[in-house]
Amino acid sequence: MTNTLTIDQALHQAVAHHTQGQLQEAEELYRAILQVQPNHPDANNNLGVLVVQMNQPAASLPYFKAAVEANPNQDQYWRSYIDALIQAGQMDVARKMLEQGRQQGLQGEALDALIARLEEGAQAVEQANTEVVKEASPVPSPVLQDSKKKSKTKLVKESAQHKEKILVLKKLIH
Repeated sequence: MTNTLTIDQALHQAVAHHTQGQLQEAEELYRAILQVQPNHPDANNNLGVLVVQMNQPAASLPYFKAAVEANPNQDQYWRSYIDALIQAGQMDVARKMLEQGRQQGLQGEALDALIARLEEGAQAVEQANTEVVKEASPVPSPVLQDSKKKSKTKLVKESAQHKEKILVLKKLIH
C-alpha cells in the first residue's frame, strides 16, 4: 500500500506542520503540491508566508504573486503580497498592488493597515536617507562638495515626491 495524499490532504498536513513550527516539513509539502498544481493559491500563499518567516521577503514574492493571480478575490493573498513587497523595500510595486487590490474589493481595516505600512516604509526610507547624509564625512574637494549637495537635494526631492504619492494614494482610497 502506498502513502499517496490528495492535494487537500497534503495541504492540511502542510498547514498543521506550519502552525506547529515544523517549517521544513511544511515547506516540503507545499512544494510537492506546487509540483503537481503550480497555480494552487493556498500552497503558493502559505509557502510565501513561510519564506517571509525565514526572513526572505523578496524570495516570497513569486509565491504571493501566483496566489493573487490564481484567486484575486482572496483579501489575505493581497495583504500577504503587499506586506512582503513592503518588507522587500519595493514600495512603488506595493502601491500599485494596493491599488489593484482595492479594485478587487480590498477595503476596511486591512486596507488601512497596508496604507499605514507604506507610510512607515516611506518614513524609514526618509530616515535612512537622512542618516546617510548626516554620517557622510566632510569632503575637502569643492567639486565633491557640490556633488554631495546635489545628492542631498535629490534625496530631499525624492522624499517629498514619495510623501506626495502617499497623499494621492490616500485620496484615491478614501
